Amino acid sequence: SVYSVYKVNNIRMRPVVSPAEPTIEFMFLADRAEAINGKLYVMGGCWDRVEVAGLPMTYPLAIALRVVVATDDPLEEHVLNLDITGPGEARLATRGIRFTRQSAPVPGGSQGIVIGAPTVAFLTESGHFEIGASVDGGRRATTGFDVVLTTA
Repeated sequence: SVYSVYKVNNIRMRPVVSPAEPTIEFMFLADRAEAINGKLYVMGGCWDRVEVAGLPMTYPLAIALRVVVATDDPLEEHVLNLDITGPGEARLATRGIRFTRQSAPVPGGSQGIVIGAPTVAFLTESGHFEIGASVDGGRRATTGFDVVLTTA
């Protein structure tokens, strides 16, 4: 068998056991990501570069991530805040997603909640774009991608 190996440098992983506050365990970019029944389905994941023939343009993408919450967390609902920042730190998009834990409380336990968030980036110039995420205003996780103009 022949295998292709690619460097994956934009995936963020943090092992978590019963966090005191909701924690983003991992986050990466994909062409498509969808969470169904606690499973994350991804197509075209873990990229960090977009090559385009011209700008401006809209670029569909998805943000795939897993949030870990304590099962005895008193909050029933949490808010995942996502934002896209372009070159020059111009905020291009902001989105809030509400989610709840999926199981009954277990003292000292934790639960991972997967989220696939489809969105559109409005690409107006080449350069670095950053995706930021936080839960309930807590610690921020980031990933990003570079937009490169190709020559025909």
